[in-house]
Amino acid sequence: TLQQIKWTQEIKKEMWKNVIGQKIANQIRVAELLKVEPERIELMQKNYHDLTPGDQTNREGHTAKVYFNSLYGLNFTRDKDCLENSGMNYGYTIIRAAVARLVVGQGLIPVLGIFHHNEFNSFNLVDDLMEPFRPLMDYWLMKNIFHKYKYLSYEARLIIINFLNQEMIFKGTHSSIDQIMDKYITSFVEAMSEENTLLLERIKLDDFLEALK
Repeated sequence: TLQQIKWTQEIKKEMWKNVIGQKIANQIRVAELLKVEPERIELMQKNYHDLTPGDQTNREGHTAKVYFNSLYGLNFTRDKDCLENSGMNYGYTIIRAAVARLVVGQGLIPVLGIFHHNEFNSFNLVDDLMEPFRPLMDYWLMKNIFHKYKYLSYEARLIIINFLNQEMIFKGTHSSIDQIMDKYITSFVEAMSEENTLLLERIKLDDFLEALK
């Protein structure tokens, strides 16, 4: 934790570029699998390549708009009252709780983020580190929830929770998402202490899809 307080702005910005780059790469992969129009995918790819340390031009936000509109229609917004938002909100809460438990278990101070820094948010670092897993949850919801259920029933919520138990390929072996989150956060701690963002493990949608087969 003492080391966490010493993290420089430079390394935090570089790490955020890596983390958010993983998220955008996974969003692009989801869009490709769903046969989204090529020009929309190209726009998302351009945002990925235009990423800067600290994402000062908000490529993440621009990508999110294209991504969600491609998936759920041009009238979709994240505050709309619909099954898609209910599912994502519930799913992201499951990811957030799992990452929070692991972040605290690693001895990190969850309020000290690398990008998020809201003083009223006790989980800034958690909100940073969960980002690459969001598109995996999006895919899980589309595969298992949105075409089978009209509302977020008890049964649907159990399926969403079970996301954490799903297997994923990690360095050639099968591990549960929960275990991979732990390895990912361990690599984050190492990357920050070594000031080398390349040490952060990559979370890839294709590694999740491979294990689902």
